[in-house]
Amino acid sequence: MNYRLKLLLSVSIISVLMLSILTLNRISLLKDILYERTISRLNTMGTLLSEEILDDLLDKKYNGVQKSIVLASEQPLINFVSVVDNGDTIIFSSRKLLANKKNPYKDSGDIEKVKGNEYIKSFPLEHKKAEYGYIQIGFSLIEMKNDFNRMLHWSLGLSGLALIMILFVAWIVSGKLLSPLVEMKEVSNKIARGDFSSKVKVNSKDVIGELGISLNDMAEHLNDLTENLNIKIKNATDKLQEKTTQLEESNRKLMELDRVKTEFVSIVSHELKTPLTGILGFTNTLLTLNLPQNKIEEYVGIIDSEGKRLYSLIEEFLDISKIELRKLNLQFAKTSVQEIIRETVDTFKMMKNVKIELSFPENILQLKVDKDRIKQVVLNILDNASRYTPTEGKITIIGKYTGDSVMISIKDEGPGIKEEELNNVFDKFYRCKDNINSENSGSGLGLSIAKGMIEAHKGKIWVESELGKGSEFIFTLPKG
Repeated sequence: MNYRLKLLLSVSIISVLMLSILTLNRISLLKDILYERTISRLNTMGTLLSEEILDDLLDKKYNGVQKSIVLASEQPLINFVSVVDNGDTIIFSSRKLLANKKNPYKDSGDIEKVKGNEYIKSFPLEHKKAEYGYIQIGFSLIEMKNDFNRMLHWSLGLSGLALIMILFVAWIVSGKLLSPLVEMKEVSNKIARGDFSSKVKVNSKDVIGELGISLNDMAEHLNDLTENLNIKIKNATDKLQEKTTQLEESNRKLMELDRVKTEFVSIVSHELKTPLTGILGFTNTLLTLNLPQNKIEEYVGIIDSEGKRLYSLIEEFLDISKIELRKLNLQFAKTSVQEIIRETVDTFKMMKNVKIELSFPENILQLKVDKDRIKQVVLNILDNASRYTPTEGKITIIGKYTGDSVMISIKDEGPGIKEEELNNVFDKFYRCKDNINSENSGSGLGLSIAKGMIEAHKGKIWVESELGKGSEFIFTLPKG
């Protein structure tokens, strides 16, 4: 059996070597033929073109020269054509940028040594022993290389087919002789990949049969070891993944808190600076200047107003902080929504002169809410609405039951909100553009606070608006 296998292997090696030599000789011969054919073709094209251009030059038909160059450069095998005088200056060229410049190209020489896809060759312009320069042509070698590649692939394909046939015959011949060892090799490969369920079929009691039994025993032993190891790895991986997830979540929360803290501190500093600047400025004026009584009273009034504004800002910042930290302490009690709205409207009218209309159903809207917080929500929305409502305009408040909730609508007659700004209305420190001036604008926290307090009551809040038709802020509160 060993002798037959060695003989078969020797025949296969010799066949492969002979096939390789024949293939290489065939490729070399085909390459030489292709190069010679290409050179002959290029020389013919170059000679014909040089004669045509020389005739035009002798007849001083320079337009004809340029036309011949352009037509020639449009041929599939020609990249460019240049006419060069005896001083090596290009006088005509299909590449316009080269005209009237020194010729930058040199002839390529041996076509077999050309590395790129362009072969450059010059053809003299001679007439009756007089030299008129030369034409230089850049020939494309892409077609030649494509032809060579096709012939190469064809030759390699034939050689590969012949090799496959030889190997197929060798496989058929040696298959029966090597089948037990091949089976063991396949099983060993599966074992190496972790498939320990594969077993070798043992059909003999010789050395190969004993080897098969040993391989089966080894696979079974490895299977037991691997199962135990996989259980331990899985347990360790699960614990590691759990810890990693916890760390990632903690890190994300820390980063978010740090970002929020930085943003909040920056904006708070900016917002507090304005009233503080006013208070300090007018205080300094009162301390340094001898002012009449009416001016003193005016400045004290401004200081008082700025102080109240500062206090209001601080209260809003504290509310926002509690909302974001989810530490808003709500005191729930059953109360009438009509009562909350009317008390808030009465309070608001004392601060601002604005017309407000109320519309409620006859039955009392009873809810279990934090009365003071809902008042603050309504007050913030009213304050926002009053800033946009013109002097002759009005604000309308409507309350009604909607399923298992109470819905409150507060509509103004202001200029409305642009569609692209609707999603940002409840963001912290957001102020709509082009609607009010900076002197009348608030801190930008009122609506954000209102949203946080409504959501703390498990309710919803949104805004509907159309330019020129005012804005309608709507929130719902669950009955339960």
